[in-house]
Amino acid sequence: MTSTPRTPPKTPPTPQQLREVYARCTRYVSGSGVRDAASLLAGIPVDTETDVYGSGGVVEELEIEVARRLGKESALFMITGTMAQQAVLRIHADRRHRTGVVFHPKCHLDVREERAYERLHGLAAVTCGPSNLPLTRAQLATIGEPVAALLIELPQRDLGGTLPDWDELVAQVEWARDHGAAAHMDGARLWEAAPFYASTASRSITDVAALFDTVYVSFYKGLGAIAGCCVAGGGVGPTVTL
Repeated sequence: MTSTPRTPPKTPPTPQQLREVYARCTRYVSGSGVRDAASLLAGIPVDTETDVYGSGGVVEELEIEVARRLGKESALFMITGTMAQQAVLRIHADRRHRTGVVFHPKCHLDVREERAYERLHGLAAVTCGPSNLPLTRAQLATIGEPVAALLIELPQRDLGGTLPDWDELVAQVEWARDHGAAAHMDGARLWEAAPFYASTASRSITDVAALFDTVYVSFYKGLGAIAGCCVAGGGVGPTVTL
């Protein structure tokens, strides 16, 4: 009896090798491809009015525009989504004197950010549902403990960009309201989700954002900006001072 020799496992590419391959690419699925500092800075109009410690100038203009587009009372520019979402969840938790935050097992904050919410802010994860299926209202019904917030990621990145239909999304947010919890949206890719709700439920980004107390949106992902994000709050739901 002869055995087929096993092919030795391939050594994964190093970060440097990946950067070299990326630099040779000419077509990109997302983003704006390879950009250098000179081209990024050259894209800033020479008459751009700068801010002073976050007040006035183009930063304030951006915050006002994001708040308008999302139908919220105010928005705050922050340099990273990691900082933004942890801060807003901490606010929700402190105001309710609770530490639990409900989210899907594949939540970006849990999978990609090494549970910094737990290490830095003392927040406790309450994962809900199986990791390979989208979150549902029925799954939320199994949670009995009081929680500070429900975090919904739209779309769910690690499930291939899945989105709940409109009625399901409304039901999930209503669960949070019924249990005294805030509803927060991880809308890093909300701009890309807009066509789905427009075509299936005739709902705009403003309609989607109106369901939530707070909404985080990213600028550098689908929009291809340099960096940064905004957290918007207030409006239909209970207000959160940003």
